[in-house]
Amino acid sequence: MLLLCKTFSGCILAFNRNTQSGALSNCRIWAELGVPVDGCCLDAEGCLWVAVPQVGAYKTSGCVIRIDSTGRILETFGFGQNNLTSCVQACALATTKEGVHWLYVMAADSVDEDPPLKQQNARIKAIQVDAGPATHASCDHYCGGYC
Repeated sequence: MLLLCKTFSGCILAFNRNTQSGALSNCRIWAELGVPVDGCCLDAEGCLWVAVPQVGAYKTSGCVIRIDSTGRILETFGFGQNNLTSCVQACALATTKEGVHWLYVMAADSVDEDPPLKQQNARIKAIQVDAGPATHASCDHYCGGYC
């Protein structure tokens, strides 16, 4: 299965993937969020962490949400809390050799298209979470925790 954030539609699409040809089929809505969504990563419990960027004319900050396949929001970090006070654009999961799970969040004060401005205001935040990245038994190098 392939999950795809459809940014301005505010939904996450799921596709079946043919392992032989790579062809995608059976496009369906996996979750309907109703707000713009950006980068995402899959955790070991089958839930998806999704970046919700700051939207609108007001500087309210964005967030990352953890949702299950029914679209139910299980956890939220951001909206000015948890040390996330700016636009959230991407996320990734990792597990340390000690078994501690981290959600890394890319945030920026501005999403202006001016490249020098982008380079000066982006940062990575780390938040400890309960579930690590999705893995695959047949491949040691696979990690669904990347955006």
